[in-house]
Amino acid sequence: MDLQIKVKVNRVVLRKPNTGWSIIDGLDEQNHQIKCTGVAAETLSSGETLTLTGSWQTNSYGKEFKFVACAVSLPSDNANIARYLGSGIIPLVGPEMANRIASAFGSRTFDILENHPDLLQNVEGIGQKRAANISEAWKSQSQIKHTMVFLHGLGIGPSLIRRIFEMFGTATEQEVRRNPYRLIDFQNVGFKTADGIALKIGFNVKSAERISAAIRFVLDDATSEGHCFLHIPDLEQRVRNLVGIQDVDVREQLAHLQTERKILLENDKAYSFRLWQYEQEVASRIIAFAKSPCYHEPISREYAEKRCNMKFSDEQWKAVSSISNKNVLVVTGGPGTGKSTCLVGMVELLDFSQCRYALVAPTGRAAKRMSQATNRSASTIHRYLGYDGNEWLVNSANPLTDTTIIVDESSMVDIELMYRIMSGMGKGCQLVLVGDVDQLPSVGPGNVLRDLINCNRIPVVRLTHIFRQALTSMIVTNAHNVRVGKPCRFQPETGQGLDFLMHPVEDPAQITPAVLSLLAGLEAQGRNPFSDIQVLTPMHKGPAGTLALNSAIQQQQNPNSSPIFNGSPLHLHDKVIQTRNNYKLGVFNGDIGTIERTEKGIVYVKMDGGVVVPYENSDKDDLMLAYCLSVHKYQGCEVPVVIFVVHRTHYIMLMRNLLYTGITRGKKEVHLVGQLSAIDTAIFNNAPIRRNSTLIDRILAK
Repeated sequence: MDLQIKVKVNRVVLRKPNTGWSIIDGLDEQNHQIKCTGVAAETLSSGETLTLTGSWQTNSYGKEFKFVACAVSLPSDNANIARYLGSGIIPLVGPEMANRIASAFGSRTFDILENHPDLLQNVEGIGQKRAANISEAWKSQSQIKHTMVFLHGLGIGPSLIRRIFEMFGTATEQEVRRNPYRLIDFQNVGFKTADGIALKIGFNVKSAERISAAIRFVLDDATSEGHCFLHIPDLEQRVRNLVGIQDVDVREQLAHLQTERKILLENDKAYSFRLWQYEQEVASRIIAFAKSPCYHEPISREYAEKRCNMKFSDEQWKAVSSISNKNVLVVTGGPGTGKSTCLVGMVELLDFSQCRYALVAPTGRAAKRMSQATNRSASTIHRYLGYDGNEWLVNSANPLTDTTIIVDESSMVDIELMYRIMSGMGKGCQLVLVGDVDQLPSVGPGNVLRDLINCNRIPVVRLTHIFRQALTSMIVTNAHNVRVGKPCRFQPETGQGLDFLMHPVEDPAQITPAVLSLLAGLEAQGRNPFSDIQVLTPMHKGPAGTLALNSAIQQQQNPNSSPIFNGSPLHLHDKVIQTRNNYKLGVFNGDIGTIERTEKGIVYVKMDGGVVVPYENSDKDDLMLAYCLSVHKYQGCEVPVVIFVVHRTHYIMLMRNLLYTGITRGKKEVHLVGQLSAIDTAIFNNAPIRRNSTLIDRILAK
């Protein structure tokens, strides 16, 4: 049973800025010194009296009170008032001045600060201006504390409280009371969190604000499934299930949201307005650019081959030469079909024509590979378009100056990113998309590369010929077998190396030991488990998911390290991945590195390429263990050795394009751990995941 105790704060020994977890040294009501641990407000100061709810616990450090709720009350005796005011809570008041104020006013001190600041001039050293400044600082601090108590009372944690305060400032309580559903716009805040707050405040379960928020949340959540829209009956049912009321009128709020241009209704479809706009603009611009003339100076095949010092196949030459006369071009093909060779040829032709061009890719790793293949500079799309996390520097009002944009790994480009690329292209600019359409589609909404290929309005070159040197790899052979629905082969043919191996494991509980044993064996062969090997799996949960495997691999590969802060799953020297774009730090979703050191709460991560990035406060929340990653998270990357877990416990994710994508991440070796039956299930399951998109229809209507 929870207890309630009063504690006078001596000092805050430790406070974790990203979680608010604190160690507090204080005195109980009998003046006994005690230690308390739990989540406390950022503004906690010495001299305050806390009412803590929790329980006593004993651990290796001794006895402590672990609290789950913390309410703050101001001190009442002169000594503690002086201590409180002199703790730094008011920038203009030090310990000596605090003593003089407390001695002058005693228990009336806080009333004087709040309501009668002119009386402060009776204290030695305080004039009219300083009295006003002290009172103003006190009121601001008092408002913050009041707001903190209000938000804590609604069950909001310190990390989110900080972000809310950064957004609304002293108007926080007013804004939250007016419409708590606005909190859904904050990262990692779902409908249920905002809804719980709203219902505590007193919002009606059928209120317009609640239903509108549910509609917008459902539409945004559908983008995680790849959808650009939802059919209205489907949307209505999802909203009713979310709010738990089956007779609620969804259509009325749909009409209201359309009036506010937050959503758009088109026939039986409901879009968030921005996604409708993206589809419209991409369709219009792709046709406009495709119809524009192309002015690059053509060169002969013989001269191009001599210039590049390579021979092109007929398919490759079709792709390379098309850059001279096609203003929009798609080049697609699997591993070993020569996409990189085409890139080299295109770049040489553009150099010959003395054109300004840019090479871009969705991720930093893909851009690095593009640069290595062409021996030219390449960039991420976001960096190239000048995105700073809030605004895009490049847009229709400030277009690009390059005349050709070549996008590699374009299967990863979603509808918004394609819109951003095309809205930044100036008149007559050329767009070349290179990618493997048989890989997984983009994580974001839409199915852009496949739709552009299937609309039959844009020139497409399909690379199908597998080159002899590529056929020496069982990885390439099996990737193409999977692509066309044939079973994998595990015995090499003449001239092939043994680089594609199966490690049968039936019992899901034995997956982890098998992966650990395989990792140890590869490391004994000289493979670096941090840079040369990547473990992949389709799912996050379960005995063969990323969570379980990351924990086990961490214990094997990094056994004697300590957490970067108390309770963190991340340890010093861990392999980690960045999970979202952070433009302030210059790191991007998918960047992988190693935690190098920690100093004064800052975590330093050495990224691929050697750059050391300092992570402070909530930035650390974007890091997660990377010993094992999902196939989706590793899309667009390559590594010498892939260990790919494929088991029937992943049944819901066993699809041909996922298996194909995972296999093609390995450059020199692929080790499949799991069941042959699961691999066969994935190969057989070629039913495309339905993504609601009308991009093809919009293109055909132009």
